[in-house]
Amino acid sequence: MIIPAWNEKDLFPDKLATSARHLWQPLGILYVAAQLERDGHEVRFIDGALHTHQSILDEFVKMSPRFVGIYSNMPIWNIAKRTIHDLKQLNPDVFISVGGPTAIGWGQRCLVEAPELDCVHTGEGESSAPGVLEHIEGKRRLSEVPGIVYRDESGEIRANPNAPPIKNLDDVAFPARHLLEDVKKYRPILSSFRKEPVFTIFSSRGCTHRCLFCFQAEKVRGVRFRTARNVVDEIQDGIERLGAREYKFLDDLFTVNHPRVFEICKEIKRRGLKFPWFVSGRVDTVNKRLLSAMREAGCYGILFGVESGVQKNLDMLRKGQTVEQIRRAVRDAKSVGMKVNTPFIFGIPGETFEEGLETIDFAIELNGDIANFHTLAPYPGTELYDHVDRYGMMSENYEDYTFEAAGFVPYTMTREQVLQLKELAFKKFYRRPGYMVEQLLKVRSKYELQALLTGAMSLARIHMSNNVFVGHAAQKGRFKGEAVVKGSTRD
Repeated sequence: MIIPAWNEKDLFPDKLATSARHLWQPLGILYVAAQLERDGHEVRFIDGALHTHQSILDEFVKMSPRFVGIYSNMPIWNIAKRTIHDLKQLNPDVFISVGGPTAIGWGQRCLVEAPELDCVHTGEGESSAPGVLEHIEGKRRLSEVPGIVYRDESGEIRANPNAPPIKNLDDVAFPARHLLEDVKKYRPILSSFRKEPVFTIFSSRGCTHRCLFCFQAEKVRGVRFRTARNVVDEIQDGIERLGAREYKFLDDLFTVNHPRVFEICKEIKRRGLKFPWFVSGRVDTVNKRLLSAMREAGCYGILFGVESGVQKNLDMLRKGQTVEQIRRAVRDAKSVGMKVNTPFIFGIPGETFEEGLETIDFAIELNGDIANFHTLAPYPGTELYDHVDRYGMMSENYEDYTFEAAGFVPYTMTREQVLQLKELAFKKFYRRPGYMVEQLLKVRSKYELQALLTGAMSLARIHMSNNVFVGHAAQKGRFKGEAVVKGSTRD
């Protein structure tokens, strides 16, 4: 199992890449690895974030596997294609499949762009990967494996029906974290944790909403939940067997099922587990009672996907939330002592430069402990990507499909304006003296102090280097054309 070699400069501006350094445990590929181990296969995992391309090839030669599963998202798709080609050059007989957002979003196109690729997984890999291994062992035809698009013996590309979603997530093996070289190398961005090693966890899969820009692996909208006991079993196993000291819940809708959240909190306390944890939640699914229970069980922070301070732009994104709900949720979370992360997006379809400035003012009004300012990314499989001509223009370079490079530009702004808003937002939000004093008083760990110092240095780089984000984007792909819409600026 391989994640292709990549580094921060593939995703972030060169001058900020070092401070943006972070690495999450790759749960998706580790879930698939765990299922294959359960089936009796010997599995090795190479994480390209910790290896060079050449070292991956060297390990491949040493191991001489019959099957290689590769993870890819859009920013590293070109790297993944190179990896596929080079592995096949070394061993033309190895069977290579690709999973992850690129495979799910594009399906057949992946095999067209990578002519040496054997198949892609279009859903949950725990369901389809075992069938592919059975094919390699001569026990099953690829045409009988649901959830894949594959190349048959004649070279024709065939698409099988999707595999049904896994009904009982408690039956899924815990991610094979023992395959990681060193759990301490997986560290989120400094401002977002208190203890290490930090483990990530999914307590549910899926989402009921249809945001314009959000990639979802689920073909049918809905949420599948693990039981509280199963979730806390995994947490306890990580703490006692692998040394976990903090957990990040990566669920899209952790806070939507209140009885289950209360049960998770109760189970954590019943077992006497004391560890800090952090979640993401929707502003319309929390209240002070829920947040208080989470805080008492060790949850110290929550991320709310705010996105914009202008209601019409929230409606365009199909967020299903109001500006007033955002204010209330942030206020309630802060009142129970939680650290609040409020990410925003610039370049929303129909958004004007002036509305972007209103969003910056809204971010300052909310005064979250962390505010991130992103650009809209046109991921395959999203409404934005599938109907991009309705909304704006899209870069022709996959490496722009990050939340940093403005790979999408609405008709109402230019790319430079979108990136200028991003730069203005960081300057205006983080250079406030009162904010710095407030955050210093909230420091509870050496990592939070490090985060403040690193953030100050990053802010200094932004101040000293004009157009740091624009310069990054200029190195990437070009658009077919851009609407020239002039907007005012203010500093």
